[in-house]
Amino acid sequence: MKPDDARGFRRVGAWLAAAALLVYAGSAALVPLDNNDIWIHLTTGGLILDEGRVPTTDVYSFTAAGNRYVAHEWLAALYYATAERVSGLTGVEVAAKWLPALALALLLGIAVLATGAPPGLSLPVSLLTFTVLRGRVLARPELLVLPLPVSMLWLLWRDRESARAGHRTRAIYWLMPGEMLWANLHGSFPLGIVLVVLFAFAEAADTWLPGRDSRARWLRGLGMIGGVVFAAWLASLTPVAFALPAAAAVMTAALLFAWPGGDGWFRETSPTGSQGVLRLLALAAGMTASVMLNPLGPEIYAFPFEFTATQNVITDAINEWQPLFDNDNLGNSLQLVVYCSFVALWWATLALGAWRGRLGRLEVAVFFAFAMLPLRHLRWIALFALVTTPALVSLLAHARESAAGDVRGARRVAGVALGAASLASLAVAASFVFTFPPDPWLRVIWMLATATAGVAWLAALRPRLPLWVGTAAAGIAACLLLAIAAGPGIPEMAGVPARAWSGSGTGMGFGPSRQAAPATDFLRERGVEGRLLTEYEWAGYAIHELWPQVTVFIDSRSEVYGESLLRDFQLLKNNEDRARKALAEYGVDLVLLRKRPYPAVNVHNLGLLAALSDDPDWGMVFVDDQSALFARRRPGSGLPEPFHRFEPYRFDPEDPGLADPAVAAEIRQAVERAPHSAFLRFALARSMQRQGRANDAFGDLEAGWAANPHYPALAQLAGEIELAGGRPESARIWFERALALTPGWERAREALRHLDANPR
Repeated sequence: MKPDDARGFRRVGAWLAAAALLVYAGSAALVPLDNNDIWIHLTTGGLILDEGRVPTTDVYSFTAAGNRYVAHEWLAALYYATAERVSGLTGVEVAAKWLPALALALLLGIAVLATGAPPGLSLPVSLLTFTVLRGRVLARPELLVLPLPVSMLWLLWRDRESARAGHRTRAIYWLMPGEMLWANLHGSFPLGIVLVVLFAFAEAADTWLPGRDSRARWLRGLGMIGGVVFAAWLASLTPVAFALPAAAAVMTAALLFAWPGGDGWFRETSPTGSQGVLRLLALAAGMTASVMLNPLGPEIYAFPFEFTATQNVITDAINEWQPLFDNDNLGNSLQLVVYCSFVALWWATLALGAWRGRLGRLEVAVFFAFAMLPLRHLRWIALFALVTTPALVSLLAHARESAAGDVRGARRVAGVALGAASLASLAVAASFVFTFPPDPWLRVIWMLATATAGVAWLAALRPRLPLWVGTAAAGIAACLLLAIAAGPGIPEMAGVPARAWSGSGTGMGFGPSRQAAPATDFLRERGVEGRLLTEYEWAGYAIHELWPQVTVFIDSRSEVYGESLLRDFQLLKNNEDRARKALAEYGVDLVLLRKRPYPAVNVHNLGLLAALSDDPDWGMVFVDDQSALFARRRPGSGLPEPFHRFEPYRFDPEDPGLADPAVAAEIRQAVERAPHSAFLRFALARSMQRQGRANDAFGDLEAGWAANPHYPALAQLAGEIELAGGRPESARIWFERALALTPGWERAREALRHLDANPR
């Protein structure tokens, strides 16, 4: 084959692999629209459209009405609400997830290309990055702004390389309107200014540190002293899970930059001098000023830090605001185990770069600065991976350019230490994947993403390894991951079934069905008014569907309610005395709670359930497979009579009272209110069986299977009916089906043992 033909084939292969990677990245947006925050944004955006102003006080709750509401994401809310009014929830799904996810994938590719890294290195690393990002492809303002730092990286990198060539670009000034847009979309906008300052810092370091004069020595000394002071301050903070890793990261960065003789670790560059540094600092100042163009004015600067700068009851209660190393989901989340692999690749790349003297001050600064974010709050993992990917592939590309020479002293120590850190990070990921709740698909996905990125590192380690190997590995892995996503699905957590692609529309698993939509619809259709206490993550949907007729106790806008009210909310759910006091003090009219159907044991909201059950002024008016709705008895409420005999949260299939026709009548009323509930169909079938009406019972079981074919109690009851009718072989089939649906269900296992011991 001629060399030109071979290059052509490699180019086509790279484009095909990139296309597969783009589709894989976009597939993350095809899961259900189930984020609880989207409903608040839709309601606020609709309010802005109707009133022509951004709200400044809370109007959605009865506990914090009139409190300050900083709608700092007002522009994102307006965007979502416009999409809803044009195309309904399908339009929201496209505008909120599909378009941002595809834009993010395209822009990341452009930013990586700006570094000059070949596809054989950039594509495998990008596959790992996209796997980290999957967990944050949510219908939230955060997803809308993620393309902005990538665009900024592209402009800054392009300007940097142009300055090296002797000319500057004006495109960099687009950073100022980009920062203004960011500030009106999401509270993470200070990171855009940080990014520009990092480029200025790298320019200053490249300009002054390589010198041998007194200025360079002073800078190194100040760098070491500053690193020690900053690390000591970080180590004094709480929680320790953030303080110690952050202090270690700062000291590592200080040593890399300021250690005497450390210049041998860094490749030679063509710095732009003091003029380039001042230009970037002036740009950062201009971006800071541009942020003022927002409805909140100077207040926009303080808000992002008000509830996140310190650890408090709010950040403790919300998983994504907890520190990385103090998180309950550390070992069973796909995003977290792949993040560990991403960090391992970074340490390995730094080790290789230090060993060969091919580190870059910009790349190292970007890594250590953004690595601090997930240490503080788990939610920043995606942004860290996204922003540092171009720097990572740049280091790999430069490391491949130079084979290892005579390595001595500090470079050898640095290479070995960083390599050990890489192996430790990889070992942590492996231990999580293989020792926590087993999930074969999570293991396969982790191994595919990690091994593919490992091919890129091997290509940098061994320049003789052809780059097309990395391109092929990325393309094959992307296709395999796509097949998994379209088939069994890519799970978010170990042991939790993946959600199937929803396309568009409101099919099972789509947002409302995960937000207690049937109970909310039940209230809306009856025009009910009042004060609603519901789950933290359900309140947003209730506001979207029921406000202003119904206001809520608390929702996901934690900053509106403050620590005291959120703490009370957490306590009253499982404390009967506090629950009874809160219901009376706040004048609550409606309570909508999470309920897990039989045979699960309900461990949620025990205090509230006890208080409601013992109070004759309250009654249950609606129940289905995931929720129970209680209402205060009041004339003219628009609600039907509550159940008197049927108590779903205390349901026992062995209760002889199920044979009572009055109980059966109430269960029928519950079914009429929630015909989609498999649990209610099972309860009614059990009542029919108790009354000796086996044929009627099977009719209800069939309706239950139509609602949820994965509910095991239906198969269990079918087996019991068949066994009572003298059909043991048919009963065995049903018991085995129930056991297949719930392997740990002892009731089905005991029935099978009975059949084995008493063959007919």
